[in-house]
This record gives sequence, structure tokens and C-alpha cells, in this order.
Amino acid sequence: MFYPVFIIVFGVGNRAIIAIAVLLAVVAMITATLNGSTAFRRSCAKTARIYRMDRLRRAILIDLPAAAPISFTGVKLSVAYAFIGVIASEFILSGSGLGYAIAYAYNNFQNREMYALMLLILLMATVVNGALDAVDKRLQARRSRS
Repeated sequence: MFYPVFIIVFGVGNRAIIAIAVLLAVVAMITATLNGSTAFRRSCAKTARIYRMDRLRRAILIDLPAAAPISFTGVKLSVAYAFIGVIASEFILSGSGLGYAIAYAYNNFQNREMYALMLLILLMATVVNGALDAVDKRLQARRSRS
């Protein structure tokens, strides 16, 4: 629904594609961060009260580390949504890029090229997701130790 608005505001080109990707990523990140910030254990709040921490120290020393694993899920979702947004936007708004190349191959009945590009995107997404999962596992291991 934002494609027409971004085309009017940013024109046809890279700026509109980046704006769409950022919008998709920011919404996912905000949602996960809000979910993460409400999921603290009661013991964390009690610990802050026992040590008489002010709000800033509590945020830095307790709240942010406690929310990091849950918020990292938002990072993973943001990367996925931004990736999808860029590829989908390139179908419509761009004269270059992988999305444009797939659309061009599809329109010209070049099935081998189209499927090869789709496989390339799938492999890239798998590698990025694997790297993010490795970081997530480290955060989850840290969380389970504390």
C-alpha cells in the first residue's frame, strides 16, 4: 500500500526501494522490542530495587541485557522483511538488481536464468539467516546461564 506514496515522495529508483525496506524492517524491530521489554522476569525488577539503581543504570545493566535475546528475534525478522521488501520493490520500481533480473527473465521466458537467480537469492537468505541464528544461539546460551 505504501508503494504509490513512496513513488510520489522519493520517485522511481533506489531511494523508494530503501524506504520500503526500512519501513518493513522498522515495524518488525519495534514490535519485537516492545515484546522484549515487557517480558522481563520479576526477579530483574527486584534486583534493581535491592541495589537501589536509578532508571538509567537499570536500563543499561538489567533491562537491555534481559531484552537482548528477545529483541534479537526482531533483528532476524527485520533482515528477512527488508530482504523481501528490496526484492519485491525491484520487481516494480527498479531497472537493475536481482528482483529486476528475475522479472526480466520471467517476462522473456528465460526459465533457467530466472530459477538460477531465485536459487541465488535463496542461498543468500540461508547464509544470512544461518549467521543470525549462530548469534542468536550465543545470546540464548548467555541468557540461560544467568
